[in-house]
Amino acid sequence: MVDCQPDAMAFTFQPDATLCFSFSARPSTFGYTLFNAAFEAEGLNWLYKPVQVTTAEQLKNAVAGLRGLSVRGCGVSMPWKTAAVPLLDELAPAARAIGAINTIVNEGGRLVGHNTDAWGAKRIFTDAGLKVGTRVLLLGAGGVAAAVAWALNELGASTTVTARRAEAATEFAARFSLQTCAWDERETTAAQWLVNATPIGMAPQTEERPVENTARFELVADLVASPALSRMIQQARAEGRQTIDGPRFTLEQAIRQFELYTGRVAPRAVMQRAAQSLVG
Repeated sequence: MVDCQPDAMAFTFQPDATLCFSFSARPSTFGYTLFNAAFEAEGLNWLYKPVQVTTAEQLKNAVAGLRGLSVRGCGVSMPWKTAAVPLLDELAPAARAIGAINTIVNEGGRLVGHNTDAWGAKRIFTDAGLKVGTRVLLLGAGGVAAAVAWALNELGASTTVTARRAEAATEFAARFSLQTCAWDERETTAAQWLVNATPIGMAPQTEERPVENTARFELVADLVASPALSRMIQQARAEGRQTIDGPRFTLEQAIRQFELYTGRVAPRAVMQRAAQSLVG
């Protein structure tokens, strides 16, 4: 038997365990903790291991290694969600529409890209009560924002996107058939919901906020997962606004990843407890 113990949490597995990886420039214990807890709860001899990937050449070799090592699944984090796309054999429909992936599933040597960020966002927005025609202000025009835009379109929201680079926002708006506004107009653009899909407020710049005035929104969502409660989310809660924090998005996409990897219904309660153990 082999034991691995990050942050005093131990998981036991056999040497012939089915492997799952994650590729990120800045690996964390999140995936390790959630997935290995879920595998253990389900009685699966599986092991999840985060791997640091810092260059495009390393990414190319790492993706090829998924086949060579018969790795069943792999999470893909920033900044590789778009760069990994041409290295795969196939994209699921949502991933193809979004143009970015965060999950690779090895189907007998054929690598299929999925976007569970989009799946998770759609579920969360539905649970939060988003209706057809809800006016949403989306901040950001990167890969995460693309997953959010896809989900909002699927649910019939009326979305306006803005980003610090005007050209990127214009191209993004055209691609997803959204409205756009200048970054300097984000404080006054009319909307019912605010969704931040930029890294503004992420550690170590935790005091930053992408907008100053959150009281005018009915709901404020922030995909920043570290810290668990961003400055903007704390402010919105103090003002009595409905909020969706970053860890909720991260949990939902991980639940979908588990199901894609294993073909089983995810042990949601186990994964929720594991996630909570990381944020206190």
